[in-house]
Amino acid sequence: FSNEAGMGSSPIAHATTTETNPVKQGYLGMIDPLLDTLLVCTVTAMIILISGEWAVSPEGMSSGALQGTLTARSFAALFPHFGETFVAGALFFFAFTTLMAWSVYGDRCVRFLLGDKWSVPYRMAFCIIIPVGALTELEFAWAFADLFNGLMAIPNLIALIFLAPVVFKLTSDFLA
Repeated sequence: FSNEAGMGSSPIAHATTTETNPVKQGYLGMIDPLLDTLLVCTVTAMIILISGEWAVSPEGMSSGALQGTLTARSFAALFPHFGETFVAGALFFFAFTTLMAWSVYGDRCVRFLLGDKWSVPYRMAFCIIIPVGALTELEFAWAFADLFNGLMAIPNLIALIFLAPVVFKLTSDFLA
């Protein structure tokens, strides 16, 4: 729920800015994954490594259960009084804000591709799919999410190739 760098979703958010210079906004957009990766992902990885929980393999737990609880177990091992509560709260807010952001991103895309009249049906479908995803087997849900996150990178990479000359020109003009 923390890092989705390269998926092509952040331009949707950055396009709503009031900044008129695309290079300034681009520089700001590059800071997002840097801070996110350094702060959230690196700190989480360090806590998992320092706690030693990554080496624990409880009998009878599936690999999905191990992956899902590794962060909580690691925080609990290093911060016994509030570690698990902190992870549960952080996970709630990361998941909630991810749902809200993807709802807005999808709505903007539907409006752009199909028009404003498809916004309400999209929102209804989005709200129906949330409990379906929550009730689906964990391993299937992650495989499904991984597949579509990977597929989202394809149009983003194509756009990067075609827009590279524009980016280079705007950046050199800005730096000059």
